[in-house]
Amino acid sequence: MTFSPRSIAVVLSALAASVAVAVEPATRPANTKPAATKPAAAKAAAKPKPTQRHQQIDQGPFVTATITNQWEEQGITNKGIAVRLDAKDASGKPLLGPDGKPIGGGVLFDTDTCRTAAAWTGGFIDFTRDWTNVRDSKSVKIVGKQFMGTHVGPGWAKPGTVGDDAWKDPRPQGFGPLPHSWLKYKGVYRLNGGFTAFAYSVGNCDVIDMPLEKSGIGDLPGRALEIGASDQQAMVLVAQRAGATARVTDTGVAVLESGEDATAFVAMGSTLPKETKWLADQTAAGGRLVLSIPPRTKPATLTIHTWSGKAADVAAQVSPLVTQRDQLRALPESKNIYGVLTELTGHGSRPLWPDVITTAGQLGQPRDKNAPYIVDTITLPDDNPWKSWMRPGGFDFFTSDPTRAAICNWSGDVWTVSGITGDLKELKWRRIASGLFQPLGLRIVNDQIYVIGRDQITKLVDLNGDGETDFYQSFNNDMEVTPNFHEFTFGLETDKAGNFYCAKAGPVRNGGRGFDQIAAHHGSILKISPDGQTLERYATGFRAPTGFGVGPDGQVTAGDNEGSWVPKCRLAWVKAGGFYGVVPTAHRDTPPTDYDRPLCWFPKNIDNSSGGQTWVTSNQWGPFENRLLHLSYGTCSLFLAMKQDVAGVPNATVQGGVVRFPLSFDSGIMRARFNPADGQLYVAGLKGWQTSAGKDGCFQRVRYTGKTVHMPTAIEATKTGLTITFTCKLSAEEANDPQSYAIERWNYLWAENYGSADYSVSDPTKSAHDTVKIKSAKLQPDGKTVVLEIPDMKPAMQYKTEVNLVSEDDADVRFEIYHTVHGF
Repeated sequence: MTFSPRSIAVVLSALAASVAVAVEPATRPANTKPAATKPAAAKAAAKPKPTQRHQQIDQGPFVTATITNQWEEQGITNKGIAVRLDAKDASGKPLLGPDGKPIGGGVLFDTDTCRTAAAWTGGFIDFTRDWTNVRDSKSVKIVGKQFMGTHVGPGWAKPGTVGDDAWKDPRPQGFGPLPHSWLKYKGVYRLNGGFTAFAYSVGNCDVIDMPLEKSGIGDLPGRALEIGASDQQAMVLVAQRAGATARVTDTGVAVLESGEDATAFVAMGSTLPKETKWLADQTAAGGRLVLSIPPRTKPATLTIHTWSGKAADVAAQVSPLVTQRDQLRALPESKNIYGVLTELTGHGSRPLWPDVITTAGQLGQPRDKNAPYIVDTITLPDDNPWKSWMRPGGFDFFTSDPTRAAICNWSGDVWTVSGITGDLKELKWRRIASGLFQPLGLRIVNDQIYVIGRDQITKLVDLNGDGETDFYQSFNNDMEVTPNFHEFTFGLETDKAGNFYCAKAGPVRNGGRGFDQIAAHHGSILKISPDGQTLERYATGFRAPTGFGVGPDGQVTAGDNEGSWVPKCRLAWVKAGGFYGVVPTAHRDTPPTDYDRPLCWFPKNIDNSSGGQTWVTSNQWGPFENRLLHLSYGTCSLFLAMKQDVAGVPNATVQGGVVRFPLSFDSGIMRARFNPADGQLYVAGLKGWQTSAGKDGCFQRVRYTGKTVHMPTAIEATKTGLTITFTCKLSAEEANDPQSYAIERWNYLWAENYGSADYSVSDPTKSAHDTVKIKSAKLQPDGKTVVLEIPDMKPAMQYKTEVNLVSEDDADVRFEIYHTVHGF
């Protein structure tokens, strides 16, 4: 048996098609406008503010964000999903309000606590500011009139517990999900007609929780619930408000009164156990209404209908619903229909975005005929019907067909693109998901798409094979989220054992200096088990690790961005349990007084906002197989990383540096992957915070032409100098001349300050670079390696080594190497 979501309210109210109770939806005719009235005096029309790009995006049926209730005492929903509900008449046409505009509304669901946090009419969500780039935690707000809400805390009583303990929030700071044995959020279904349904478990029973655009009387949203069979009582929090009085009428109607105003609730359903009852009590937080459902041998399906108005009118207004409820209770067992919502969510939905958009890629032009690398452009579908703002936060290639990729946008949607072959002449794009919480990482495992947002790892499930996401499955929802604007979650990678990794930024204060309240996962590299069941801190002490990488052997690397406790950007060679410098995000009982040393530091003009890393997977991309690449979001640059192992140096196991590829990119590249089909490097990124990027987003290929590469490929420090190896043979004349090289070095100050000045190594009281004397330069017998003799070799946080050489085949080899020397 299948059901249409458009008629779900009728199905759930009748459930047996044998009860028909007329309930008038409103006193005004549908789709009518009020008579126009002439204003008493003409006023100059206010000049409308231009619609910003982020406000034009069709966000789909729901939006995930940190959202503030209108009732301030109910706080902020850190992991909120706002469901768009547009009231419609029986024919499906929008109902119009007195102003002639469609009556909008919404319901806010808290995935941490599985509660309905708010419901409202007359609007949706305030997007007056770009919520992906705000510096105000309260900038995403409900628009319209809130008529129902609940305080931050459990949405259901703890199974097997009674009294105040049943509702006591065990989370010390109120962040993150409740224990899985109590409540476990499973995901949200997208249904036909713009409907959504939340799936979660309460104790040992499964729940489907579906917001309804109309609840049978007036234009207020309602709620449909299906609660699985269980030997445990279930108690769901329905409404709560400070200063309100909760009561239950003689007819079994739940009422929450605030002065002369009231909101009333009627629960009904033919499969609802007859012992179901409302509980009304007064708590320190105000009046509270709870619906108690006794243990049951079969699933219970019910609807909660809502009315709001004057307290004196409650009885008269809800009496038709009371009659309908009583008639449903009287139905014989043979008329009952079980599992309506489970059936409804099991089949997938019709496509929301069936259009395929075609773009043509652009092959790059080489700098010269001997250029070994060329940057090609996979043209993004910037001109699309949904005004999607193409700012890629992550991408990956499909396992079965590497000419296809999935790519996520910072503003919340996911696309697929096919045709990623040699000439890129026909790229076909399809939007497949929307409403995610600032996704900045994506990974495909066995053709299954996983996306990381601020709130969770979401697995995108296509139930009916039409190419679009029907179920946004919560693969792991354990991350703690606060309202701070800066706590992005970056990247999504896996190791060979199947573990997932992501990076959580620290809650930087406005202006970038210092931190707000620290939660459990701030400033950490996080590791998630292959089944998504467990999450742990892998390493700590980060500020804003915009990107990181996981190598083929499981080696984790990470960038970080200059700020408090981060004197300059750095590339860290991360070990499990390591601490990388930011004391407030150390997550240790005793604050550290030292930190694990990075592979290298970067001057600000070289990398002012580090991106991710990736490893070269084959010899199809030139002479760098099994080498590490580093991306700069801030300077839109690609670097080769050069590692040297060290021993006997406190808090350091590696040192080294980077050299920049002579390439340019359209935007701030953060993510990189090698395509297993062609062996070439693909990069993607965006322009959001500080960067030199020219475009809002990019998806580009770095293609190896087969020409000779003329670059440094390794650098090692010794007690007597530096050894530099190149990819090509060098002209001995220039290579043996010390004047072909120039070296400077300096230190930074590791402190709470924002960033650091450059300090002399020889005199730490001075802000200066030290010039390093080169006694001799000797080209080694291989023709590719030069040994620089330096009489005064010292450790330093920053070295800059310039080489001005010529290759044996007469090509310029001019590069700057930025590297770090911890010891010898």
